[in-house]
Amino acid sequence: SFIFLIFCIVFSRCFAVSTIVKHILPSSNDIVDLKNENVDKATADWLNQQYTSGNTGGVDAALGDVVLHGVESDAEIERRRIATESVFKIIGNPAVLDTWDFDVLTVGSNEECVEIVHYMFDTTFDFFHEFKIPHEVFDSFLNTLSGKYINSNTYHHFKHAVDVCHTCYRLMMTAELNTVATGGSGAMTSLEMMSLLIAALGHDVGHPAVNNGFLVKSKHALAFQHNDKSPLENMHCVVLYETLSKPENNIFVGLSDSQWRDARKVILFSILGTDMAHHFEQVKKTALFNDLNNESIANYYRGDAATIECITGNGKTEFENRLFVIELVLHCSDISNPFKPFDVCAKWADLVMAEFFSQGDQERALGFDISPGFDRNTTNIYNMQLGFIEFIVAPLISGEFDFVLA
Repeated sequence: SFIFLIFCIVFSRCFAVSTIVKHILPSSNDIVDLKNENVDKATADWLNQQYTSGNTGGVDAALGDVVLHGVESDAEIERRRIATESVFKIIGNPAVLDTWDFDVLTVGSNEECVEIVHYMFDTTFDFFHEFKIPHEVFDSFLNTLSGKYINSNTYHHFKHAVDVCHTCYRLMMTAELNTVATGGSGAMTSLEMMSLLIAALGHDVGHPAVNNGFLVKSKHALAFQHNDKSPLENMHCVVLYETLSKPENNIFVGLSDSQWRDARKVILFSILGTDMAHHFEQVKKTALFNDLNNESIANYYRGDAATIECITGNGKTEFENRLFVIELVLHCSDISNPFKPFDVCAKWADLVMAEFFSQGDQERALGFDISPGFDRNTTNIYNMQLGFIEFIVAPLISGEFDFVLA
């Protein structure tokens, strides 16, 4: 179960979580000092190079109101029945989507992935009615977006995007952030939830299977275009909105102008927040957020309060807190493989290491210093994965765990 997995990650390494706290310093350029920890130098170098420095910036203004559900026709009910039967054929019982056992790597094609995403959007949240999304436009958008992923990549392909989207969905449901959509007063509006899931689907579109550091040191055009600042994440945002700009892909056609702008704020902010250079700053902010709002969060999850007071409402502070939670959900989902079932985690670990080694091969061929952990001839994969879980994933997920199950 989710709780068991988190306990395995966090509490079996409790000494690591306690020591990592002292390494998260105020400066965004801090280096994580691991010389006294049980980590080899290569892994420590990799952690420092990949996950330090940066500034997430911010977006301001409050989001719009929830849109009420529509009334289904007999034809729409029949369409849903057919869609459910299709998903049954692809993954078996669609109920697996409400567990952590869903393994997108077992899905045969991107077209089948599109059917699964369509099912999620149509059954749990009813976004099609709420925001007047034409079904054929949604499918056109997803099929076009999937084609803009470089699906020959071993890791950063469309199935990774669907996996992250599904994980965002699970975290929102687990944390009861979705209750606004069902008539309650939880934490996120329907527009915010839809925007987050769209951001998840587009968060790595066009990824070239090399990281930002490689783009900068190779003087790549993307680094020039974005002044070396989160070139990949900025590019993902551009490609996503270029896709949405086509009438046949414009899933936001039914939104008002204010809704469109609100959705864009969420999408841009959360995708830019996936740059791993911001990671330790996000860990620090998560701990601070929980410390400042512990009583409000605890009251909500105990059932003593109808809302999470620090998040709901239309004030500037509430919006900023809510936007941070949205950013956190996407970031946690993007590095979620270690808190999935082990067989799922192991598959993704092999895929990401293959991509790392491919970049290392390119660096060797170009005469660059090979990025720490990217040299297939010297890297200890097991140490790298343990270091990633212990010093990257566990501190962030344990912070989110405090929020989700306060």
